[in-house]
Amino acid sequence: MAVLIPGKTSNTVSQYSSNMLLSQMQVQQQKKIQAESDKISNEYQTKINGKQTEIDSYTKLKADIGEVSTFLSKTVGQAKSILSNVDAMIRLVVSAEQTDSGYGNYGTTFDNFLKRLDATTESGGVTKNPLSRLEPDVFYKSSRYGGSQRVQGNYLGDSYQIIDSNDKVWIPDHQSKLLKQYNSYPDDPTNVNYSLEHGVRFDSVTGSSVTFTLNPDSGTPEALTGTLTGKGLEIVNAWYYENLNTTDGRTRAKADLDDAKAAAKVEVARYESAFAIAKYFEEKASTEAKGLTSDVNELLIERAQEVQQRQLELAQEFEAAQGRVVAAMSLKVDYQFMFRGLTGNNKVAQMLLSITA
Repeated sequence: MAVLIPGKTSNTVSQYSSNMLLSQMQVQQQKKIQAESDKISNEYQTKINGKQTEIDSYTKLKADIGEVSTFLSKTVGQAKSILSNVDAMIRLVVSAEQTDSGYGNYGTTFDNFLKRLDATTESGGVTKNPLSRLEPDVFYKSSRYGGSQRVQGNYLGDSYQIIDSNDKVWIPDHQSKLLKQYNSYPDDPTNVNYSLEHGVRFDSVTGSSVTFTLNPDSGTPEALTGTLTGKGLEIVNAWYYENLNTTDGRTRAKADLDDAKAAAKVEVARYESAFAIAKYFEEKASTEAKGLTSDVNELLIERAQEVQQRQLELAQEFEAAQGRVVAAMSLKVDYQFMFRGLTGNNKVAQMLLSITA
């Protein structure tokens, strides 16, 4: 209810009341705009959060598969290096065959190649180089939904042993070029060692039974017979091939090297294929992450547009409501001015006019 003040004071009070009402409407309008904007933003944020969770998952998957593909790429390089090394050994045998002059250094060169092959295979250890494992197995998750890939290859190292008639185990150490004796390999060495270059001589072989002599050029040579078994490429040191100085020795070497080359080629192909598959899944995860990022960007744009549109609608509604209030206030003032002459100084009449207006 307005307080009656004669003359211009009444108009001033009415104007003050109008301003107060419009100010209150403005405050309520701002609260409504904020509430509506928050509601829209929250609805979109729920969708965005879901997309972001997927993006994070695909990003991690891509990184994990990326480590595997890098690992497999390195493995391909190592397998190719081993294959190249075997090819070089084959060429060495061919060269020895063509020379056929008993050139002693062929055996030394052969063992040097074998030493290099062993170093390549063992590089990085079993955790970083599957070729050095007796049963290589690379497993990784390829999708967010339980998909996985497994690469099971073959050992590409070169390992052989001879168990003699006394149950002693003889193992080559390619790096030190020694043939080492064990009571039980690898935990119980006897510390009896012979040079692979000069301390071992091949005598004969029948199937897997091989006869060889230790310290052949000494006054106390020792002839032994044992069972020869191999793992991986199964290439024996040059002594077994008579240092490539005989036709029979070169024939055995060529046969073993041909088998080793075939095995190495299989592993090269295996890991090349595995690398290509890993890269496919890595790129697929990357594509999914990029697609979801694009979805998030679209949602952000849609959210901004919807908030802007709703704010515009609320502004139009407020403008219309504000116009109606201003019009009503203006009409009230007109009524008061029109009937002022009729009421005179009659305070009761003026109060009734103020109330009804």
